Amino acid sequence: MTVKAKAIIAAFYGTGPKRSYWNGCSTGGRQAIMEASRFPADFDGILAGAAANPKTHQDAWRIWMAQAMSKDPASAIPPSKFPMIHQAVLGVCDALDGLKDGLIDDPSRCPFDPKTIECKGQDASSCLTPAQVQTAKVIMSAVHDRQTGVEIFPGLEAGTELAWPPRPEPIPVAVDLYRDIIFGNPNWDWHPFDIERDLAFADKATQGNLSPISADLSAFAQRGGKLLMYHG
Repeated sequence: MTVKAKAIIAAFYGTGPKRSYWNGCSTGGRQAIMEASRFPADFDGILAGAAANPKTHQDAWRIWMAQAMSKDPASAIPPSKFPMIHQAVLGVCDALDGLKDGLIDDPSRCPFDPKTIECKGQDASSCLTPAQVQTAKVIMSAVHDRQTGVEIFPGLEAGTELAWPPRPEPIPVAVDLYRDIIFGNPNWDWHPFDIERDLAFADKATQGNLSPISADLSAFAQRGGKLLMYHG
């Protein structure tokens, strides 16, 4: 589309555009990084927001997380507890940057352990049951390939608790990807999903279009391209 658009502009105005810019978020952010990596001459400036990258891995993690959360009904964390968990996380990590402002500047430095808010007795709104503690750890932890140990996806960062999944089910877009695009089977069921087997198939089936993008941006940089990335 970029190549065709430039040709149309040149045909209509008699000259091509002097500068070309890309602005995209989520899938558009992933496409932005693909542009910089694969087609470095397309754009002079690229704004890549909240890149859903790599998509196959992100959605595999979403399904894996739902599997882990749905094994036992007692594992489900009611959304009414999310604010309590969030406040506990802020209590540990908010001031790590030297400013207590309700924000965690660098979630990777946050050492919060859900075990610290485990109920001492009966279940209550101010604590997590042992089963819910395990669910919280699943949500906040990276998932790794069980054979190679390679990280598949890093999990949700500390500070995201108010946006945790409200139900032990994968986000619909994750199911859509694997059901409709990867397997092409309208009856596909996510419950027996095998993360190593099915992710490997997904990366092969999408021919690199939804799998990890090369981090080599040297060609884009050498031609003077500018890339701004943000996330959150």
